[in-house]
Amino acid sequence: MVRPSIDAVPIAPYIDSANCIGCQSCSGVCEPKSLRYDEVEQTEVIEVGAVILATGYEPFDPTVVEEFGYGQNPDVLTQTTVIAMFFVHS
Repeated sequence: MVRPSIDAVPIAPYIDSANCIGCQSCSGVCEPKSLRYDEVEQTEVIEVGAVILATGYEPFDPTVVEEFGYGQNPDVLTQTTVIAMFFVHS
């Protein structure tokens, strides 16, 4: 059984642009002014001294859990792939 991460539920409401049909009916269930329909996605580049990655898990075959989207979503990586990426770019 896979338990959802504590981060699986966002702290603040957001609009899922991949599934939004633009009806704005979700504003009726969220607190007033908690959603901004005119807001656009932004990317911010920041300089940092280090990135800490601490998975703490044993490697496993991600293809056995379809919900993870491994092989379909390019942002879902295995621990082995992440380690290889860090060695290539370090």
